[in-house]
Amino acid sequence: KVLEDVKTWLKIIRLYQYRSVFTGLSWQRMAMFDDGELESRGVDASAARECLLGVFD
Repeated sequence: KVLEDVKTWLKIIRLYQYRSVFTGLSWQRMAMFDDGELESRGVDASAARECLLGVFD
C-alpha cells in the first residue's frame, strides 16, 4: 500500500529530495530503472541509487 504513494515511500526511505524525479511514475515503472537511468534522471548520489535499486532487487 505504501508503494502506491511514492512521495510517502520516499520519505520512509529518506530519499524525499528525489520526489521530483519520480513524479507521475508508478513503483512498477521505478522498479525497471537501472543505475544509469537513475543517474540520468538526477539521482546523483551513488548511495541513493544503491538504496533505490536495493529496494527492488
